[in-house]
Amino acid sequence: MHTFLKNHLYSTTLIVLALALIVGAWMAHKGQERFSDALAVELVEQREIMSALAVVTDRNGADETLSKIVVDCPRRDAFEALLITLGTLPKQELLSAQALFESCGSFYPTQKALMVMRLEREYDEYVRLLELEATLIGSSPSSDERALWEELLSFEKTRSSLLTEQTELQGAIINELIKGFRPASTEVRELVSKAQEIAELLSVYDQRIDELRTKLGIA
Repeated sequence: MHTFLKNHLYSTTLIVLALALIVGAWMAHKGQERFSDALAVELVEQREIMSALAVVTDRNGADETLSKIVVDCPRRDAFEALLITLGTLPKQELLSAQALFESCGSFYPTQKALMVMRLEREYDEYVRLLELEATLIGSSPSSDERALWEELLSFEKTRSSLLTEQTELQGAIINELIKGFRPASTEVRELVSKAQEIAELLSVYDQRIDELRTKLGIA
């Protein structure tokens, strides 16, 4: 009788343990499914964030957060008007252009650089999520999309540097004109030539970035 009871208890314990293992495995599987689903949603949302930032960055604009931090100078229109007519301005107006350059000149390069940094941070987060997903499902993430994003980021970084260089040339041209050099002088013409070369490069990179955005399905 005692032997029967011992065997019965032993069998019952094994059944309970087996059921616990089955239930535990099922719950773990369901938990993994929920995590995988949540990760997929997060990846979609992260890509939407990147796409929106890519559009704004391409337009040399700023998102809502950055626009509250980096503010344009209040006399932007006056500064732009002076830039257009630099070659015909008397010295007094050139001095005004120089003063406005100090407060207005760095706005667009700074805004561009910060937006590129923001886009790169969001891309790094996207890559982290992709690698987490790959680990979860046991496969390697596709490299095609990542290559396109990395190329886009590289072009935007280059364009940011060119924009900074172009702005520095604007300041140098104003300074040379204030010194008394004529627009047709060698000193000024060389600076203008460099600025034009940069403008052409910016146009080329703008087109390439538009092509990459199309490949990535970003409107």
